Amino acid sequence: DAYGVYDIVAIDDFTIDSAMNLTSASMVLGGWNGYAGSAGVMGYTVSIFSSTDAAGVSIYGDVMELYFDTADVSAFWSGGGEQLSFDLGGFSLAAGTYWMGITPFNSFADNGQTGAYQSDIGDSSGWQGNPTGAFGFITQATGANYAYSLEGSGVPAPGALVLLGLAGLASRRRRK
Repeated sequence: DAYGVYDIVAIDDFTIDSAMNLTSASMVLGGWNGYAGSAGVMGYTVSIFSSTDAAGVSIYGDVMELYFDTADVSAFWSGGGEQLSFDLGGFSLAAGTYWMGITPFNSFADNGQTGAYQSDIGDSSGWQGNPTGAFGFITQATGANYAYSLEGSGVPAPGALVLLGLAGLASRRRRK
């Protein structure tokens, strides 16, 4: 890839208070300089990073890196850009603070430049990572909120699983 040194990941922070199984990630994707839409994007990587420094080492997450050939495009999105979703299959994540980024694999020569839309929801703690330093930085705070979202469900504590199992047995016995 002739433009690979210019690859950037835009990341934004999120905190979860207890372990979660992540079911989906979404982004609003846009572009410029000849961008014709997501149909011209060749794939996407959904990444979760342990720190902003990790995004300066690789544009692919050190906690999670999932590649997708395509994205689900929302037919109901009415804002600018396109809302894209990715099935994370219940990826388990421990409680903590992380940074998420979704990187389109896009040929600049064929489909312009792409990027995540910005949002006015959040704490303006977005960053960019450019591990090669081709843009004159490795990581930089942008003061932006990126249009990403995550969905998931809490992971019950091990003792709660035993109680749920016992409740299931009790309800089955009552039905007999």
